Amino acid sequence: MEQANKDFSASDEVMGRCISTAISLLWTEEQIKEKGEKMVDVIQKVLNEQTIAN
Repeated sequence: MEQANKDFSASDEVMGRCISTAISLLWTEEQIKEKGEKMVDVIQKVLNEQTIAN
């Protein structure tokens, strides 16, 4: 309850730019590489869109 009225806008701003994803210790190396490739594709797409917009 003590934290309920505190301002966390600075940390919220940082966390809003973070990437979070589920991981499994049971994934194969192939599954890990596939997940990584998909993440890279999405990040590149977002960066390209930002470059075009600016």
